[in-house]
Amino acid sequence: IQRHKQTEKRNRDARNRDARNRDARNRDAQQRRAKQRDAKQRDAKHRDAKQRRAKQRDAKERDAKQRDAKQRDAKQRDAKEREAKQRDAKQRRAKQRDAKQRDAKQRDPK
Repeated sequence: IQRHKQTEKRNRDARNRDARNRDARNRDAQQRRAKQRDAKQRDAKHRDAKQRRAKQRDAKERDAKQRDAKQRDAKQRDAKEREAKQRDAKQRRAKQRDAKQRDAKQRDPK
C-alpha cells in the first residue's frame, strides 16, 4: 500500500510537472507569436510611413518640374513675342526709310 501511494504520488507529481511545463511552453509560444505580430505591425507602419514620404517627395518633385517647365515655356513665349515685335519694328522702320527715299527721289530726280 505504501509503495502504491508512493507510485501514485510520483505519477501525480509527474502529471503536474508535465502540465506546468506544457503551460509554460504554451505561454512562451503565445508570447513569441505576440512579439512577432507586434514586430510585423511595427514594420508595416514604418514601411507605410516610408512609402507615404516617398510619394510626397515624388509629388513635390513632379510639381517643381511642372512649375519649371511652365516658367521655361513662358520665358520662351515672351522671348519669341519680343523678337517678333523687334522684327516688325525693324521692318516698319525699313519701309518708312524706303518710302522717304522714294519720296525724296520723286521730288528731286537727278
